[in-house]
Amino acid sequence: MAHLDVDCLDVKCPVPLLRIRLALNKMQSGDTVSASIDDPQFKKELPLFLKLANIELVEKKQESNYTIYTLKAK
Repeated sequence: MAHLDVDCLDVKCPVPLLRIRLALNKMQSGDTVSASIDDPQFKKELPLFLKLANIELVEKKQESNYTIYTLKAK
């Protein structure tokens, strides 16, 4: 399985959603993407994004000023 890190710091939604979607479009089912995000709006958008894009949230790790979301392509 492949893994990719995506930097979404200092950008506002919907940019993190687009960057994650573009990364996952290049990957196969089961591959993962970790995105570093500091936009608080992202956590409000995440549930619908996961459902519509058929993506699974694997892990959510809170750092001091941002959150790392690890997502898996289904």
